Amino acid sequence: MVRTKVGDWGVIERGTGCFIREGNIFEDTECKVLLSDIPDVQLVKTGNPEDVIRITANAEMELDGSLFSGIDATGEVGVRVHGAWKFTPRNRAAILTITNGYTHYLEIGTVFTKLQPVRKLQGKAIVTEALRCPAYAML
Repeated sequence: MVRTKVGDWGVIERGTGCFIREGNIFEDTECKVLLSDIPDVQLVKTGNPEDVIRITANAEMELDGSLFSGIDATGEVGVRVHGAWKFTPRNRAAILTITNGYTHYLEIGTVFTKLQPVRKLQGKAIVTEALRCPAYAML
């Protein structure tokens, strides 16, 4: 599994919605040269941590609002969520619950103006924000 990070660039497959990484603006030689003259500013910043983040896709759902997470004596992490949702034959759905999540995000205004001349980035998707977390559950 490849970890997607801020600055990755590539294409998004129309059929699957999957991001196909072709490079990273901070690792690419041509991009690094253009970004090197930016004043001493941190280009990728870290957002404040959130206790619980819930992301849903195509789910008609109802959650009871209580979330329990903890680490037992063996070091295993446990998460308990009570929820109910409906699936129909025509849809697919997902629920992602994240604890202590935070984001890394790109200072867009500063970076994109410098990278405009780079032809290989034209028409490509660039990851501007990435969610990170120590624990998650996907239903």
